[in-house]
Amino acid sequence: MRFQILIGTMQQLPETVDLIVLSCTTLHNLLRIRKRADLQLFADEEDNNHNLIEGQWRQGAQLTDGDPGYQRNFGNAAGIDQRNYLKNYFNSEAGAVDWQENMI
Repeated sequence: MRFQILIGTMQQLPETVDLIVLSCTTLHNLLRIRKRADLQLFADEEDNNHNLIEGQWRQGAQLTDGDPGYQRNFGNAAGIDQRNYLKNYFNSEAGAVDWQENMI
């Protein structure tokens, strides 16, 4: 499975997590360029009535609310700041995609 490291809680330092995410993003973009036909099998699609046809990516492991073995009652301040930064970005005009509100 691709990008398994993104499924669970990362226990690395924030600087290391930044490098991991940048590496995954680079690999993702490279795969989109070089393996476009293969990636179509994994993507979700819509039929003519806008019903979701689930892609193969959904057959793998899914993100959860966290593994109980790793859950804590506190968050790292840098991690919370990063999460809030990304949340605000993806909900802003600059980071939002036109269809995201339809998926909620």
